[in-house]
Amino acid sequence: MRKVLLASTALCMGAGMAMADVTVSGDGRMGVVSDAEDNLKFDSRIRVKFGLSAELDNGLTAGGAIRAEQNGGDGTAGTIYLAGPFGKLTMGDVDPGAKAAVGHVASVGYRNLGDPNEITYLRGGGDPTLQYELPKLGPVQVYASVGMATTYVMENGEKVPAGYSTAIKKVPAGETAANPLVVDGTGEVVDGTITQEYKKMTEISADTLSIGAKADLAISDMGTAWIGGGFEASTNEAHDGQLVVGAGASISGFTGKIVVGMQGRDANAAGESQDVEQFAVSAGYSAGQIGVTVFYTDDKDYGGAEALGAGFSWDLGGDTSLSAGFTNWPAEEGAEDRQTADLGVTFAF
Repeated sequence: MRKVLLASTALCMGAGMAMADVTVSGDGRMGVVSDAEDNLKFDSRIRVKFGLSAELDNGLTAGGAIRAEQNGGDGTAGTIYLAGPFGKLTMGDVDPGAKAAVGHVASVGYRNLGDPNEITYLRGGGDPTLQYELPKLGPVQVYASVGMATTYVMENGEKVPAGYSTAIKKVPAGETAANPLVVDGTGEVVDGTITQEYKKMTEISADTLSIGAKADLAISDMGTAWIGGGFEASTNEAHDGQLVVGAGASISGFTGKIVVGMQGRDANAAGESQDVEQFAVSAGYSAGQIGVTVFYTDDKDYGGAEALGAGFSWDLGGDTSLSAGFTNWPAEEGAEDRQTADLGVTFAF
């Protein structure tokens, strides 16, 4: 239930004046969860979200959104956009192109503990990203993005090896530091722990380029469907280019989605192929106030996990739902499976 607070707030933009809409909305949840270590505990959260939008004197539209606990000062939280006939430019904590076009399969429960339904994207969020949403071409929507990342470099410009701290401390002359990173001009060895020279070792650069496209399809009078795909490329030597494709449909109360991701990695020292794949599928059915959902994901090649989940939801009206979910995480042979479960109520304000 979104409430308009100030429908005619004056907002000065350049030499002209624009009238801005300021809105407030929110969401909340409360319930109990059982985590992978069989700990039963209460879980609750409430969030307030502020949105702003204005039509500028030049005909363009500007706006953004931020949650109450975010400051958005460095582009890692909240979003801000500028839209017009050219499309829409959004900056901040925004999805990369491939993820915007394909996304994840459906989750279960009110908490979705551990995000078991999600696959891996090279740029999952949390770093400043610029997304360009092109004007829609009939049923086709195209997204493109550039993600920025912080790279840590040594005094000689080389990248800090993985696993080292980004901060440094000086070691007295004549002593040898554990895991030395760099030797400064006085011959002192610099170790990977703590110092005030932190910012001198950071370097901001474009990290991930991503493009995705999604086409909406009509299935006679029965329902709707879509098909999409995306490609991600990274300047990070540890990340190879990734292709993600997906499709979904909603027909007479039934919904379904499938997502597949692929990376063609270089052969190892033995000449063996290291190509990896990830897969996810979900299905659901709703009738009246009741809905059920199941999903399966396999993200093990990407360092994730395999998971199988099921859940139900009951619409209580007034943007309130009672939801429950159960997820099983199969283990390797000789180990025990892990399970997570939750039961709770979600709200939208």
